[in-house]
Amino acid sequence: MVRRSILFGISIAALCVFVCIPSWAQLQTGTISGTVTDVTGAVIPGTNVTLSAPGIGTQATVSDDRGTYRFIKLVPATYSIKVELPGFRNVMRENLVVNADVTVRADVKLEVGAVADTIMVTGEAPLLDTTTALNQAFLDSQLLKNIPNGNDLWSLGRTVPGIIISKYDIGGSQAFQQSTITAHGSPSSEVLYAVDGLDTNTPAGSGGSMHIYYDVNGFEEVNYQSSGISAENARGGVIVNMVSKTGTDNFHGGFSFQGSNTRLQSNNLTPDLTQQLLAGVPALARATNPNLVLSSKTLGMFESNFNVGGPIARGKLWFFTSERLYSGNNLTTGNYTADGKQGVDDNRIKDGVWKFTWQVSPKHRLNYLYILNLKDRYHRYDMGGATFVDPRAARWQNSHAYITQLKWNHEASSKLLFDAMIGYSTNDVPYIPTDKSITKGDTSIISHLDIATSTVTVANAFYQYAPITNGRINASMSYFTGSHDIKAGYQFSREMERPYNYSTSDMQARFRNGAPDSVTLLNTPNRFAAYVRGWAVFLQDNWKVAPRLTANLGLRLESKFGYLPKLSYPGGRFLPAQTFSPIKNVPNFLDLAPRFGMAYDIFGNGRAAVKLSVSRYDLNIGTEFPERVSPVQNASSTVPWNDKNGDLIPQLDELGIGTGFDLGVYNRYSPDMKRPYTNEYSIGLQYQLPGNVLVSGMYFHRDVRRNIGMKNVAVPMESYIPISVIEPTTGRQATVYNLNPALRLAKDYLFNNYSEMDNQFNGFDLSLTRRMNNHWQLFGGLSIGDNRGDVRGAVDLNDPNNNFRRGPIGNDVPLSFKVSGTYELPVGLTLSGNFQHFTGFPDLQIFQVTQNLIPNVVLTRTSQAIYMVPRGDIRYPNNNITDLSIAKRFKFHENMSVSPELGIFNLTNSNVVQSRGNILGTAYLRPAGVLPPRLFRLGFRWTF
Repeated sequence: MVRRSILFGISIAALCVFVCIPSWAQLQTGTISGTVTDVTGAVIPGTNVTLSAPGIGTQATVSDDRGTYRFIKLVPATYSIKVELPGFRNVMRENLVVNADVTVRADVKLEVGAVADTIMVTGEAPLLDTTTALNQAFLDSQLLKNIPNGNDLWSLGRTVPGIIISKYDIGGSQAFQQSTITAHGSPSSEVLYAVDGLDTNTPAGSGGSMHIYYDVNGFEEVNYQSSGISAENARGGVIVNMVSKTGTDNFHGGFSFQGSNTRLQSNNLTPDLTQQLLAGVPALARATNPNLVLSSKTLGMFESNFNVGGPIARGKLWFFTSERLYSGNNLTTGNYTADGKQGVDDNRIKDGVWKFTWQVSPKHRLNYLYILNLKDRYHRYDMGGATFVDPRAARWQNSHAYITQLKWNHEASSKLLFDAMIGYSTNDVPYIPTDKSITKGDTSIISHLDIATSTVTVANAFYQYAPITNGRINASMSYFTGSHDIKAGYQFSREMERPYNYSTSDMQARFRNGAPDSVTLLNTPNRFAAYVRGWAVFLQDNWKVAPRLTANLGLRLESKFGYLPKLSYPGGRFLPAQTFSPIKNVPNFLDLAPRFGMAYDIFGNGRAAVKLSVSRYDLNIGTEFPERVSPVQNASSTVPWNDKNGDLIPQLDELGIGTGFDLGVYNRYSPDMKRPYTNEYSIGLQYQLPGNVLVSGMYFHRDVRRNIGMKNVAVPMESYIPISVIEPTTGRQATVYNLNPALRLAKDYLFNNYSEMDNQFNGFDLSLTRRMNNHWQLFGGLSIGDNRGDVRGAVDLNDPNNNFRRGPIGNDVPLSFKVSGTYELPVGLTLSGNFQHFTGFPDLQIFQVTQNLIPNVVLTRTSQAIYMVPRGDIRYPNNNITDLSIAKRFKFHENMSVSPELGIFNLTNSNVVQSRGNILGTAYLRPAGVLPPRLFRLGFRWTF
């Protein structure tokens, strides 16, 4: 099957080359279409229609026998059309704004008159696309500049109704670590970051993350799709499509700088909040610096960008480049140095974008894109396995990543087009010691974890290099007839992750309020690799069933094949050296995913439409799938520790017996297991009001089925023995289930589809969009929803300690409200702002049961975590965030201006807690991080 898929892919690619290759992929282009009629409403065939845009050039077509015309594969820009026919007055329509994956309707009515007369139609292009049920929001380059944001994809996405981001950014405070994006209950694996339509995700984990930190200055627009997605895309969560800028026959560019420091920020820590945060400062730090003054400010942050595009040879060869330097140093309220100072989350990002476009001939175009990303997070505190991390125990992420893409575009005729593209992306992903005195194999350095205070000190438990690659080939053919817009294609992918893990002493000492408790043994060093290969064929048809009714019909057949090469474990302190044979067919899926959408133009004038979609999406398969059964992987075993000599240093003769390392040799997939999938349904009404205002009301339902869970079939549920235990800080009684000692080492983990892990979402979005007109624009909406399912994930379904399994899952937000807008004031002033409200995320209350709490019973497991209440019974506080910006444009030349800018983020100086302890004990509900304070960001833009 693999050989057939490769040969088929080569054949398709060769065919595309033979016909002299592609057109623009729909994900990066749009369409203008319309009908030409006379004043009586009769259609007029044979009219000459000319399309033009500054710096891009012109195209021409002729209306068909039904009076319709169509311009496809248009890069996002503002266009105008001119319609001409002898005996009729010419008509010119201007300000036709085209976005990616949108069809702009531009009907034209001709009047009898002299050809020399021209009627100018200056109304804005309609916002309502009556040809598709796709739910999307697009942020063009003007919005990207105007709306106050952190200049990253997550702070931008947070402005889109229905989309939930896992972190809240204040002026760029969260731009240096990616967030999770979800919409309408979508799994986190179903996020796609596409550049000009090509998948650039990391294959690591479930494959729902990106490994490049993009410079948004290099994009013409960013498009967020969240339902009714076509068969061209495998995923059905959030499609973040970035359309890269392209050079034109005119030179355009600019330089921008934005920055802030502590003098441009307020203090949002109240006396009460300060005392709570001080309670989390380690005793050593407090003793060294008893007068510690806490702050949640950003020490310094700036972003500079230079971009320019233009012709190398006019009408033939163009270039575009964008260079960015982004730096941010944030004080942390959960991490402290040994000398009593706050930890600093210090970051730097360097980006480069280079694009070359060659118009080989009138019907052939070649594009080459290269994106380089160098990222340094000098202190990663979020990878220590605790709420509070000593800066010495942080890890330094020193990433070097790039994307390269090559595309050919070919228009065989006005009805037949071909696409072909090849892309490759990679990242070395190192997580190494921040403190250079920490070296591999230094057994005198032992990581410390206090499970009561959730604090990691001395060193991190382990460090890592995890190179990843993502290779893609896409080829497709588009054919347009009077009533059908058909696209068929083939896609091939090959992805890889190759982690190497190491530590200092191969162990982590665990304490409870400073007293020795247990030791976690590590099987470091280890190195393994996992590969996922896939192919897909798809067919998508936008069928004009009737003048007012368009059906979106799609079908996708996709194969996913995972495998592990020959692996060797070099041996360490706690496991011997071993070699393992390759493992194939983990997985080997072949699935069919149908898509259906419908858009009905209620009045036939493009002003109101009913939209409906029913779609099936197969969940993405990342490298975590083969890694589950990898005999070599990063694993640990927690054992009791009796510190007999009282030196607080674990020796091997002080360690008890644990349950062993949970390696992939104990894991297996059921032969009956099938690929998980999502069924998504949406229905709603869109109506365009006078003043170019689009109002939309949409209902969404999502079922996630065949989720993969795990059961240790060697240990049935009845083999656990219930024990009552008192939680010491609250005095509440709980039940912990002790594993039968005879089954301590019994391991046979069966992974399969389990119906009790199914998820379900119901929600409604009410949104409003007004494109810039009469000096103002507005967009936003209200979203309500309920996302429920299994909150535990792939942990043993046979273990009764995994209690309260059902509840709100992921970043469930029952209610969110967002509104963003821009108003152009007199004398060149522009005022922009946004307000956002989010219900707080679900939280947990965890009881960590250890041996010292049950002295009369020997626990088979050294420690056991149980939930005291269902997830979501406790929530984080609600978030209300207001941002403003004001800019003044000084125009020095027709095409040159300078705009000083002032951004005010977190206008109300909110101090909502963003992270806190959730393990019952002295650190329970103790804040570890709060929303950054009010921040003023100064900057300017020079454009030409």
